[in-house]
Amino acid sequence: MMRRACGTGLRRLLSMSHIWSVLLFGSVVGLGPGCLSAQSEYEVAMRAIRFYTPGSGQTQVTAFVRIPYGALQTSMGEDGERLRFTLSLRVADDSGRTLYAQQWAKRVPPPAPGGENGLDMIRFGLNGGRYLLEALVRDSISGAETKTTIPLEGYHRAPIVSDLLLSKQIREAARADTMPKAGEVRRGRMLLTASAAVTATTDEPRLSYLFETYLQSEVEGKVEIWILDATGEVLRDAAGHQMVVSRGTAALTGELDLTGIPPGRYGVLAHVLLGKRRFIRQAPFVIVPPKMILGTTLDR
Repeated sequence: MMRRACGTGLRRLLSMSHIWSVLLFGSVVGLGPGCLSAQSEYEVAMRAIRFYTPGSGQTQVTAFVRIPYGALQTSMGEDGERLRFTLSLRVADDSGRTLYAQQWAKRVPPPAPGGENGLDMIRFGLNGGRYLLEALVRDSISGAETKTTIPLEGYHRAPIVSDLLLSKQIREAARADTMPKAGEVRRGRMLLTASAAVTATTDEPRLSYLFETYLQSEVEGKVEIWILDATGEVLRDAAGHQMVVSRGTAALTGELDLTGIPPGRYGVLAHVLLGKRRFIRQAPFVIVPPKMILGTTLDR
């Protein structure tokens, strides 16, 4: 039987964290962590995760941008049929002043039947404050543009726990991993499958998660995770394990078993307990039938 989110204590914590603003409906209402934009497959989608760089005191943002190849027109050139487009990324402060802007011209073969999306990634640092991250794709053939914007907040002081990062797969780099495999990116000693929207399929019902912690001393820790549906009902207790968390920057990772959960939109609610301190993190994901998922190519 499903149950409402675990009683009065947890309900109060959910209210305090304004979880529903970002978790369950794929759009950002506030400036919460793990921001994403979620549109149709023919629009730009973007997901941004915040980490921290103790040496610089800056918020380290990793943003994934999905390029909607299916919405672009092809043209014939000396190198055959190609999609031609530009990707523009801009970071602005809360007054709209541009702090950083970059643009890339790209030319790629058209996707095979069934379709692929392109995927780009950008990393940048922020000081404390509120910002907007904008991604715009302009079709060089038709001139059509599609754009998405998400809010971000730079840490005003050193955090203890990063945002929650979900991925199709997260693994520890082996000695042979001199370079990430196709579709992977590196975060510290971990390699993760990149995506602008986290998706599991009913025939591969697993996701991985990652937090970073930034501690002054070693402490005992515990991670508790719940899978929630779009109404806030707890579908299952997905994980709960204890560990000793080392000082400095450490990665906490694990797997979520989603077997038996039907297609739909869901959320992960995580409590990270470090000593006597509790931190709440959340992130959305979707489950789809196998035939619905589109491939992605990580543009380098």
